[in-house]
Amino acid sequence: MKKIILASHGKLSEGMYDSVRMIVGNVDDLVYFGLKEGQDNNEIAESVSTYMNENGDQTYIIVCDLLGGSVSNAVSRFSGKDDVYVINGMNMGLVISLLLEPGDLGKERIVELIEESKTGVNLVELEPLSFEDDII
Repeated sequence: MKKIILASHGKLSEGMYDSVRMIVGNVDDLVYFGLKEGQDNNEIAESVSTYMNENGDQTYIIVCDLLGGSVSNAVSRFSGKDDVYVINGMNMGLVISLLLEPGDLGKERIVELIEESKTGVNLVELEPLSFEDDII
């Protein structure tokens, strides 16, 4: 079984959780932790550690907001454990893919899902509108 942990600065992880639930529905295997202003980053690591200890042997995928950020640095220590993976660069497509992938995920499949999620990040380029065009 897998558990996905969203970890971020502020309320980004909570917002991601809410947005993913709008699309996927209620998900028992998704939780979030946000570092509050003025809070020490070790506190979020302690919260994540407590959650993992309470839920026993699982595959844990921790999705962080920012590579090199204090949240990622704090929870990266867990990547040394078996069946714990830390991903940086949280985006909704990736989180949904991780959730909907059946069964446990190994390193190779996680890397594939990360690569697939990158295709959803792009620049939208439309033709310039003239004053005669209808703007919706």
